[in-house]
Amino acid sequence: MTADTHDFSPEEQLERKLRAAMLEKDYPRAKELMRGQAMTNDFKGAVLNTAVQLNAPDIVRFVFEEEKVEMQPETGMMFLLDASKQKHRDVALYLCEQLATGLGLVRSDPYMLLLDKFPAEEHEDLVEGLLETTADRQDALDKMLFAAAETKNFALIPALIDKGADVNADSATVLYTLFKGFPKDDAARLAAYEAALDEYLSPAFEDRATLDTALVVAAMQFAEGGQSEKAVEKMLALGADPCGNAQEAEKIMVSVFTPAPDAVLDKPALAVLDEQAQKWRDAFKTARDEEAARNAALFETLYGDDYRPADLLAPAGDDGDTGLMIAAKAKRLGAVISRARKTKDAHITLGDLAKTNERQQSCLSLAVDRGDLAAVLNPAYWLKQEPELLQKLDALLTGPQKQAADMPRITAHVRQEKLVQKASRLRLQPRPAR
Repeated sequence: MTADTHDFSPEEQLERKLRAAMLEKDYPRAKELMRGQAMTNDFKGAVLNTAVQLNAPDIVRFVFEEEKVEMQPETGMMFLLDASKQKHRDVALYLCEQLATGLGLVRSDPYMLLLDKFPAEEHEDLVEGLLETTADRQDALDKMLFAAAETKNFALIPALIDKGADVNADSATVLYTLFKGFPKDDAARLAAYEAALDEYLSPAFEDRATLDTALVVAAMQFAEGGQSEKAVEKMLALGADPCGNAQEAEKIMVSVFTPAPDAVLDKPALAVLDEQAQKWRDAFKTARDEEAARNAALFETLYGDDYRPADLLAPAGDDGDTGLMIAAKAKRLGAVISRARKTKDAHITLGDLAKTNERQQSCLSLAVDRGDLAAVLNPAYWLKQEPELLQKLDALLTGPQKQAADMPRITAHVRQEKLVQKASRLRLQPRPAR
């Protein structure tokens, strides 16, 4: 029998001893073997790889915290992938936090990998483990919320919110990620999805700028069979602007239940469609009426009937609304401009109407969306300070806003008022002597 005469290098000898200690779970001996050794960074990485494969969390921690192994985030994610595939829970949990605090990754990146590789029934246990190891509980919860949405783990979302995940943290990204994950053809997952959406879009959700845009997005997705109508209902209830984008969401929802002119349907089918279309007309009308009533009451509380138009320029309501914006939402901005004209109060400028609030709404956009722009742009008031009113409007309004507004009517009124003012000036000019 031939004896093994291979001469192992000192590093190879150490690696064999370390592997043997880890196989026997003699972690104190493994640590003792490493202490005092002048190990290269590559060797430390090899030890780390062995520890990951053998599910030795104590050694993984030792290599990071005492041996100070250095690596790129991509390498760390590969180690996490290996640990997660083998369901080495404690190693994976430690690597998740190390990737965030030591290697600079956003926590949601390792969390997504973790949720993707571990079975759903273990996710709540993983959450508890992550919260025990994290240096920033709130950030961990918030990033887990996004990771759950991205990996379509809908059942986990209510539990995360119950533990304190902030629905307003990166709310636009999380909400649109949820929308993207709509389980179109899976009834069981649809129930979990709707429960998650219901929990996420709770009264604590404060980002109404996101709601305004998401309302239209959800309506478009519903029209294409890729969203639940409950998403639209929920956002309306939370205060999404029912008039936004020239009432686009309502138009879409009604159009879904409006048959094509050449459609051949029996009376019962037509009745069902008509009932659904009317349901959405009523839902949006109710939301519009309630919004106008809320803002009318707020306007009365803040200003009453004895106000100067100049008093309405400062922020006074939610979302950075000025008094003018509150009036616009209450459908009273036309009356405010009429008062300014009668009292010869020239403090309100076109620039004031163009200023935006935190929801990126302006008095101009609010008036367009509510069909009030013609009343607001009373040329008898505006032409005295803005002789080039139509040109200014052309620059301030977007293409869709110009289409939604009754620009031909506004243009006719402006031209008519210019003729009236010109005629008035001619009457006042002294007649030449004969």
